[in-house]
Amino acid sequence: MTNGSSVVSPQTQALDCDSLLRSCIQSAVGLLQDPSERSQRNVRRVEILLGLLSEDADNACKDRDPPSPPCCRHALWKRIQGVVTPLLASMVSVIDRDSNLELLAKPDAPAWTQELWMFIFNDVNLLNIPLMTKDAR
Repeated sequence: MTNGSSVVSPQTQALDCDSLLRSCIQSAVGLLQDPSERSQRNVRRVEILLGLLSEDADNACKDRDPPSPPCCRHALWKRIQGVVTPLLASMVSVIDRDSNLELLAKPDAPAWTQELWMFIFNDVNLLNIPLMTKDAR
């Protein structure tokens, strides 16, 4: 996980969205509640999501951050994570209903599978994702 130093890349002064999402995945999945018989599902969700976000799944969990940033940047990173994590949890709860993430993780899955998912998630009228709050855990 990241320690917050990837908030802004020094070259572009832009938010590193991949690092942000990777840093929020475990917390977001932790917000989800599953029946006890599916207790290993959260572990699998994290594996799949990290694999989908990373070109090299082996490097997804390595700490690749440079030394710690100034306090303001770290505080901003934590604030952004606090906003993104419940949104990501809401998305995962919808996406992985009935273990649908497995469809995206299969190496032999047809290309149309991912295209269909992206079509669904690009249309705000087609899919309603309710916001998960910490109180709803």
